[in-house]
Amino acid sequence: MIAPLLALLDRVPLKFILLSPQCQLPTGVALAAPRRAKLLDLAEARRVALIELDPEYDYHFGPGLPPRPLAAEDSSGQVIYIGSLSRVLAPGLHSAYLTAPGLLVDRLTKIRQRMDWQGDRVLDWALSELFLDGDFDRHLRKLRKAGLERRDALVDSLGEFCGDSLDVHPSQVGMGLWVRGKGRLEDPNRFESWIKLCRNLGLKLRQGSAFEHEGRSKAATRMAFTAFEPEELRAAAQRMGQALSRI
Repeated sequence: MIAPLLALLDRVPLKFILLSPQCQLPTGVALAAPRRAKLLDLAEARRVALIELDPEYDYHFGPGLPPRPLAAEDSSGQVIYIGSLSRVLAPGLHSAYLTAPGLLVDRLTKIRQRMDWQGDRVLDWALSELFLDGDFDRHLRKLRKAGLERRDALVDSLGEFCGDSLDVHPSQVGMGLWVRGKGRLEDPNRFESWIKLCRNLGLKLRQGSAFEHEGRSKAATRMAFTAFEPEELRAAAQRMGQALSRI
């Protein structure tokens, strides 16, 4: 990853690099510690900003604490960290937050004030009460417990109904699973045919080409699970198995 970035920086004067090191979309993979360190060194040496998007940080299902954001390891002021409360409280909330070096925060604050001087004071007060009263921490514990149950329900159901044709690696963080085709679904064209059959049965799954920069066919897709009950996920996996029988 570092070598291609260096080559690109030699050709193009990049102003920033956008990344999600805790949970890459769509695979859910976290950036390894050695690569994180090299990326920070690169950003400092080339004076390139790193914009760290971390909307799914709170969906952590592994043992212990979730990995620290890249911004927590930044000692040179190169990382701009952006998070969101919409995915942990309500999709329509549209409330996000940003951390950055002080001078940049001052400039961004002035821009924000020119766009909307007042903001939503009632919403801001309500959110602050959630944090101050400890309700937000209790909510996160329930959220992670429900998310883990739903993730495991989808993993188990896919293994039961599609185990011979899908390769599933449960991620320790994030709101979805990265699923690859195996066996007869290892062929991208056949995988896409299966996706279309699933759609005919009422399932909304994206073609693998949606996750390719160049739009090439890919025998893989991302399956979200946090918005559904375990029983719904099992029923969906059963329909996926029915679609397999028609290929």
